[in-house]
Amino acid sequence: MKVKVLTEFIDRYTGELRKYGEILEVSKERFKEIQDAGAFVEEVEEQKKAKKDKK
Repeated sequence: MKVKVLTEFIDRYTGELRKYGEILEVSKERFKEIQDAGAFVEEVEEQKKAKKDKK
């Protein structure tokens, strides 16, 4: 799942600074873990690409 960073934080597993507005790919378990620590990220709705009809 994709999430958007709302508040900068240091990722405890990678040691990287996650900046405001950054989009991350995380598992549902990791999302819950980050949410439990505070309001650092929000889920991003993934838009499915529409297939163009070939004629």
